[in-house]
Amino acid sequence: MFKGGEAETGPANSNTGAGELPRPASLPGGQPVAGKTVPTKASRGKVAHVDAALGFVVIDFTFSALPPAGLRFGVFRNGLRVGEITTTKMVDEAFQVADINKGDIRMGDDVRLD
Repeated sequence: MFKGGEAETGPANSNTGAGELPRPASLPGGQPVAGKTVPTKASRGKVAHVDAALGFVVIDFTFSALPPAGLRFGVFRNGLRVGEITTTKMVDEAFQVADINKGDIRMGDDVRLD
């Protein structure tokens, strides 16, 4: 629509469609807004199942992002490192299979990047 011969324009930073809220052009600190969600914390999980005979564990990442395959994680019990695992491509919802590299790993142990 026109008012007084001038075009009606929205805010200079408007990048919305109908019914959308405006997005900032940049995040605090000047970082540009990305098109996808980036996890804000490192992947952390708990050992949900151990199969020592076959050399693998199942890790529950319910409250964290699933990590990519091939990452090495430390396994901790009561704050002490008790083992090391490497993630695989086998995932299901919030669970991921990992190979046991070394250590005595038990159900309930914490899993985190070193």
